[in-house]
Amino acid sequence: MAETVVVACPTCGKKYKVGVEKLGKNFKCTGCQNPFVASVEPPVAPPPEIEAAVEEQTGSPPPMPPVSMGAIPQGSGETSGKPKTSGMAIASLICGILFCIPLASLLALIFGIIGINQTKENRAGGRGLAITGTVLGGLGLLLIPLSIAILLPALNQARFMATRIKSMANMKMIDMSIMQYQNTYQAYPPDLATLWKNDPSLNGMTFVNPATSDTPAASFSQLTTGGHLSYVYVGANTDTKNANAVLMYEDPAEQIGGGINILSADGSVVWHTTADAQKIIHSVAATP
Repeated sequence: MAETVVVACPTCGKKYKVGVEKLGKNFKCTGCQNPFVASVEPPVAPPPEIEAAVEEQTGSPPPMPPVSMGAIPQGSGETSGKPKTSGMAIASLICGILFCIPLASLLALIFGIIGINQTKENRAGGRGLAITGTVLGGLGLLLIPLSIAILLPALNQARFMATRIKSMANMKMIDMSIMQYQNTYQAYPPDLATLWKNDPSLNGMTFVNPATSDTPAASFSQLTTGGHLSYVYVGANTDTKNANAVLMYEDPAEQIGGGINILSADGSVVWHTTADAQKIIHSVAATP
């Protein structure tokens, strides 16, 4: 039996068994299709570019790089950490901080309830924010009637003071017209309709107390027809030399705030309590 030796292709390294008599002869590699001379010398490793070409020709896939089992690619869909904070919880807290505004308190309560429902079973974060906003919103709604109860008396008092000042201004304007009439005729006018007739600067609003339901008269002839005069004039037969004499006062039947304004001949308009005003009015009625 002939002796055989193993030769290898120097290009791709494929091995062949040949007889010793064929050493030194030319062969064509069936793997890479490159010619080579049969030799028993160890083959030289092919360069990387040739190795890649051989793998392309033979269809062998390139080796996969090692992958660390502990690494998780980004964007794989797996999440970690706390859940995202609920937007309703944040909105509830912001509106709750503004609880002094009625609408903000109501919104804080609504957003807070929605936020609490969203944070159940850790579906979203911010449960504490939602609870805080809900509490502040409820507190704001409870403070609204309390604030009204506190501010209403002050508002009523301010409204009363404004109407009282306006009525005093009307009486001062009437007094100036009375003084002009007295300087002209050396006596006080017989009634307020005559005063208005002689003084075109007056108007229907001058004889109406804003605290009453009276309406302005269109002319002096309508002044005493009813519902157009808020003042009682008592100076018709008064001595013009008596500076302390009472000339006019607000109608006691329409008084508000526990008192009325009284005009004296010296031009002063003073607010008196109902009890004191009644005494003054009775003394005027008793005077001949």
